[in-house]
Amino acid sequence: MLKDWRGLKVGEALLSAVIHEAEQRGLKPLKLSAQVQAVEFYQRFGFTVVSDEFLEAGLPHVEMRREPPEN
Repeated sequence: MLKDWRGLKVGEALLSAVIHEAEQRGLKPLKLSAQVQAVEFYQRFGFTVVSDEFLEAGLPHVEMRREPPEN
């Protein structure tokens, strides 16, 4: 996120929209590669860490996964 846009909850709005669209399309589970410094952000949306740390583009990352909510 560009510095000028940080703190405006743009990331939260974008991720919420992506999760909603994925659920509408029946895509499950959701998976992503997150920078280690962003893990807490994704955890707030129900993602859990499912891998050890690894380097991607020279930065530490982890794989994360989000299971769909039970109906």
